[in-house]
Amino acid sequence: MKDSGSVNMTLVFDQQQAAAVYAATMPTFKPAFISPFVGRWDDRGLKGIDIIKNIVKMYKSFDRKRNEKKSHIEVLSASIRHLTHFYGSIVYGADILTVPINIIEQWVHEDRFMPDESYRPDTKGLRSIVYKELPYHDDYAMYPIEYEKGSLLDEGLVKFANDWNSLIER
Repeated sequence: MKDSGSVNMTLVFDQQQAAAVYAATMPTFKPAFISPFVGRWDDRGLKGIDIIKNIVKMYKSFDRKRNEKKSHIEVLSASIRHLTHFYGSIVYGADILTVPINIIEQWVHEDRFMPDESYRPDTKGLRSIVYKELPYHDDYAMYPIEYEKGSLLDEGLVKFANDWNSLIER
């Protein structure tokens, strides 16, 4: 990362993974990106938007510990499925959003509403993803990522591999 281009770390589903990405992408002269998948958590009955809130909060904490005014990594909110994800990503501090056209059209229909700090995402029926107070480490290996069959990471890797293999077969 030191002398090369930017990287986007995708298939991120929890704070432990996000902490490892933070450490692994230092030092860099260009911004690095992390893409937490919001919608996949909703599929499991949890507030996916909480992952954005938790990662942004953790990164701000890490930046303070490193005396950094601006983070070297930008949070890209991915798997946005509805306006609640869209507005929540804005309010909770995502730097970039990947937004499907149907959500953009809904937003335009709502006169391009921009939420402020008072906005609370409507997440009825979903359980919270609790914030974890993780210590800051320079070494990404201090944030072990364990394999867990059936986890969101496992499912994401299987889907990615299947998509890749189908491209190769063409």
